Amino acid sequence: MEGLELASVVSTKESYDLGDENSLIRVGVMDFGIKRNIIRSLTERGCFVRVFPAKANLEDILAFNADGYFLSNGPGDPATMDYAIKTVKVLLETKKPVFGICLGHQLLALANDISTYKMHHGHRGANHPVINIATGRCEITSQNHGFSVSEADVINILTP
Repeated sequence: MEGLELASVVSTKESYDLGDENSLIRVGVMDFGIKRNIIRSLTERGCFVRVFPAKANLEDILAFNADGYFLSNGPGDPATMDYAIKTVKVLLETKKPVFGICLGHQLLALANDISTYKMHHGHRGANHPVINIATGRCEITSQNHGFSVSEADVINILTP
């Protein structure tokens, strides 16, 4: 996977909308290989979403006038995705919320000059227990990660 840019291969080729057009919450979704359940979860919570291809035109993304932007999961090496890192930097400049999972989280890190690296074995499998520290509840998750964000880079940024 190291060095492979796969997100644009699996991404939607055309933008599409889901949810109630009259919703008070508009979310621009960057599709880097998104799972349908993520989009369903957003619309079930009252969001109107526009899903954009991985290599969508920035003007089209910004013209949607989202309240926030979601960066999806997906396959491949985030460090190869210069086009997506550039997009994320522009989205951050809007001062609107930008959130991501998996690959999207890694792209958010790269857009903030935090490096990523290929994990030796990866983090794979279903039924991983994760404790929600806010609620104390244990939730069961499915995970498939081959890359990680550099903890050292995060510490260097946070340490004066």
